[in-house]
Parts: sequence; structure tokens; C-alpha cells
Amino acid sequence: MTGEICPVPTAAAGFPTRRPAQPSAPASSAWSADATTTGWPRCWARLNDEQTMREVTAERVMLHALRGHRNSPIASCRVTEPDGQLSLRGMVFDRDGSRFVHAHRRGEERNDPAALGARVAAELLRQGARDIIEGIPH
Repeated sequence: MTGEICPVPTAAAGFPTRRPAQPSAPASSAWSADATTTGWPRCWARLNDEQTMREVTAERVMLHALRGHRNSPIASCRVTEPDGQLSLRGMVFDRDGSRFVHAHRRGEERNDPAALGARVAAELLRQGARDIIEGIPH
């Protein structure tokens, strides 16, 4: 990759690559890009943090399965535990916070981030997340 420029802020430029575990908009604490040009795939591979990618994948799968919209109060907190297990908490709230659903799962044996995100979303939907999301104007 010598001589190539990778125009993306990185930890080396003083930007943090890890953030404290706190509820946030799902997958909002990670950067994303479509690496379609010749130099970009190698560039992104060098910048990618595998742990962050796994955590964000769990959040993105959960968010996709919930089919939220930009006004949907959906929160998540994902973290890799000291034992290496991925953990994901998800919540869906109504506008005034009087009604909410909550789910928490760990990666368990395979520690598959997509399966984890799908399990958390399924639990939220089972508890009524779809009704809450649909009750909020777009």
C-alpha cells in the first residue's frame, strides 16, 4: 500500500477507535463506506477493527429487522465482554418514554454477530416493538 493515500480519519490521526459502552443510535459509532474503487478495499482492510465490525454488525442486523424509521426511538448497547462473548442490549421506546420493550442477549457458543442481532430483534418484536414503532409518525 506504499504511496497510496487513505483519506479517512483513523486512530493514528488522533480519532478514537473504541467508545465506552453506552446506549446510542444503533451502529452510529462506527464509520461505513462502499469500498468499490481499486485502492479502497486494501485501505479499509487496514483501518478496520474486527471487534468493532462484529459489534456494529449485531446492531445493524437488529435495526434492519426492526424496520425502524428515522424517528424511531431505538437504542442499543453492544460490547465484547472480557471473555470474548458479544453482548447486545436493545430497546424501543414510544415518544414520551411511557412504553418500552427491552431485550439482552449474549453471543453464546458461535458468537455470530448477525445471529445475535436477529435474536435481540426477534425478542423486541415479540414484546411489541412493531406496534411502538408503527405508532410513531414518520
